[in-house]
Order: sequence, then C-alpha cells, then structure tokens
Amino acid sequence: RFLEGQRVVCRVEAPGGVRVWEEGVIIGMWYREACWPPQHPGAPYEVRLDLGTRVYAVVDDDRIIRAEASRSALSRPTSAAPTPAAAAGPAGGGGGKRFRKQQSPAGVWELLD
Repeated sequence: RFLEGQRVVCRVEAPGGVRVWEEGVIIGMWYREACWPPQHPGAPYEVRLDLGTRVYAVVDDDRIIRAEASRSALSRPTSAAPTPAAAAGPAGGGGGKRFRKQQSPAGVWELLD
C-alpha cells in the first residue's frame, strides 16, 4: 500500500500512555527480527518519525498507519489501546497535553516539556 519515501502518520504511545498520530516517512519494508519464528511475515513498514525515532508498523491497517493527508481527521489523542498490538513500536514522543514537539533552527525535531 505504501512505498519507501512515502509520508505517513503512525499511531504511537506518547508520554503518559496517550496514543497520538506522528508524522514520518517509510524507510523500509518487511522488517524482521532474527528471533522471530520463520512463519512470522515481519512488520510491513519501518518508519522514521519526524522526531527522529524509528518505529515499525506491525500490521498494514488504517488503525496503525495512514497516508499523511489523513492526519487532520486524527488530531485528538486517545488513551484507548489500539488493536492489534501496540501499534507502531516504541514512540519517540510528541503529542499529549504536557509535551509539544518543535523544530529547532538547525531543523532537528525536539520534544519539549
């Protein structure tokens, strides 16, 4: 559905357990860990979030990963757990009421408290 280089949003867990949508770009496809069983197909997408963190979308589903244009409909954080699994791997942050992300003058994304 998505190709490397395509902009997407991924549902990730932010500080405080709130789930938010974070922007990023597809940097790999069908990621696998060596310890996974041979029948496990792998994670369809590896995504580098704009905050600099890499996450893995464990399923290709709109509840986990969407085209970036879809973000406007998803601006509200939610504390409900996504199904399946915990969405796109570990989150580098962003979102929530306490934290905000900001791009520095050098172009690096920062998470501010």
